[in-house]
Amino acid sequence: MSELNVTVEKVVEILEHPNADRLEIAVIRGWNCVVAKDSLKKDDLVIYFPIDSILPSELEAFIFQDSKIKLDKSRVKTIKIRGAISQGLAVPYEKLITTFHKLRQYGVGDDIKSYLGVTKYEPPEKSPFTSKMGKQASKKQINPNFRKYTNINHWKNYPNAIDEDEIIVVTEKIHGTNFRAGYVPSIKSEWYKELWKKIKRIFTREKDKYPGYQYVFGSHNVQLQEKNSFNKKISQMNFERKKNVYEEISERYNLKELLHGGVVIYGEIYGDGIQNWKVVKMKDGGKATRWDNLCYQMLELKERMCFYNKLTKFKERICMNRGDKKERCLKYVDKEIKKTELLIAKIKQKITDIKSGKSERISFERK
Repeated sequence: MSELNVTVEKVVEILEHPNADRLEIAVIRGWNCVVAKDSLKKDDLVIYFPIDSILPSELEAFIFQDSKIKLDKSRVKTIKIRGAISQGLAVPYEKLITTFHKLRQYGVGDDIKSYLGVTKYEPPEKSPFTSKMGKQASKKQINPNFRKYTNINHWKNYPNAIDEDEIIVVTEKIHGTNFRAGYVPSIKSEWYKELWKKIKRIFTREKDKYPGYQYVFGSHNVQLQEKNSFNKKISQMNFERKKNVYEEISERYNLKELLHGGVVIYGEIYGDGIQNWKVVKMKDGGKATRWDNLCYQMLELKERMCFYNKLTKFKERICMNRGDKKERCLKYVDKEIKKTELLIAKIKQKITDIKSGKSERISFERK
């Protein structure tokens, strides 16, 4: 989860509200906050409460004592006010300082959430489910060592991080579903559960590949554990068990055998019906096939061609402009165009080889 900072800020600019004469839009850092007309002006000091701030009851009552708008369960949310989006809460510094006198000790950019008693909203934790007969697991079965990795702050919190004339590289995130898998340190259960595990290993002749580690897989909010061989046999006898996408990917690419103890990989699953992508029927018992590889290479070619077209248009715009950085920009863009042309040629050759049957190797590296 991203961090929460309640800070003293300056109003960057005041914008006109498109649908209300008595309202305005104050820009705080990179966020738009709807405020009463003439209540703020440029460079005024405000206390900015970002989205997902939970206000203590006394502070909430003080701020909204004369307001028609009220918070839902003391939580600051993104809302629409007369058709304009308001992202966060901007309270005039002078209004709060009359009651909260210690605010004078803080300057612009200082975090004051501890002083005001503001906390961050955390969504109720859902119990991740296991693949055991499709039932959800209790919290006791969750391995806390299978850590989440996203802790990304919103770019609007850093409006001055990139200069206006700075050259940047823009990449597109693949629209899929989050995936993670690996071996994490095991957690000790009660003595009778540990004894039962040992008994099952004796009868099923299962051995831990990496003693002291447990193989787990899933997504950012889902944690799955593989069935042991005994449960697999029972499920195969009773019915055809439908695999979830995380289990299918784990088995298709043999991750349990390829990964080592203490290693966890993070990635994105896309294609084959994920997130409204066109469904492609799998062959060869669910394993990756030549058809999978061809689909991937066609999608890769489409992305590279789109990027190539954007580069050429960008080069035309640079040629029309005049400036000190024109030669530097052209040199950089020409380098990227040549690199993209080589990649496109390689992908086209791969597609030709796959169609002719020369290559069935699955290649999912992105360079």
